[in-house]
Amino acid sequence: MLRGAVISIPLMKFYLVWANPATRRKSWSLGALALSLAAHLALAPAISGDWPEPARQATEMVTALLPLVLTWFVLDVFLDRPERQAIAGPAFGLAGIVALACLFDLGPWYVQALPMLLLYAGLIAVLMHSGRGDLVEGRRGFRVIFASLILVYAIGWRMIEILHLPGLPPPWMDTGHVAFLFVMMMVFAGRALEPGHDLWAEEAPRDPVPAADVAAADALLVTRVRTAMEGELWRREGLTIGGMAEELGVP
Repeated sequence: MLRGAVISIPLMKFYLVWANPATRRKSWSLGALALSLAAHLALAPAISGDWPEPARQATEMVTALLPLVLTWFVLDVFLDRPERQAIAGPAFGLAGIVALACLFDLGPWYVQALPMLLLYAGLIAVLMHSGRGDLVEGRRGFRVIFASLILVYAIGWRMIEILHLPGLPPPWMDTGHVAFLFVMMMVFAGRALEPGHDLWAEEAPRDPVPAADVAAADALLVTRVRTAMEGELWRREGLTIGGMAEELGVP
């Protein structure tokens, strides 16, 4: 029953995000993540034990795509377009290597586990580094939660597998696996589906700033403004134009 709930919750979240035209574009990475996670959970012997071999192989293929779709989700939801374009190549390249190693069972267990740990650690670094100066309030708060979930579940769980493979995992591992995923899905749903949450909001197109205007600007003032924004001056309660000017040291 608990495993079924963990499978259904992300699929329901995908439908709710997809059903809203304003958030539909960012729903596809969520749907892919939900499908891959559902396939991962469905491989349990209690569910797939009597499946025909072709169905089981297809489910294993979808499960092997989990590193790729998780990377897609992080880049799609938490990063703005320029940031995505800057790191998409290396991120998807590493995720593809991990997916291929899992799909074709390449080499000993550490050939799969170590690159996967590197990928998840990289995703956490991307989440935390890109949070500096993020003006999307809902995304700022949620990225810390999502990074913590990756740290505890993805990295923590892979370390358990590294310590116990190639031997049998401990008997509590499957139950703990599903229970933690259930808690993770509830936290995810509670934060990501709050009314008015801007996590799934479509990015507004940005008009490029003419190079001549930038060159003519006061370089020192531009640096001060950028530093103040990165220091979250914009979050200060009761901030006024005069207060901001005083903070920047301008008339």
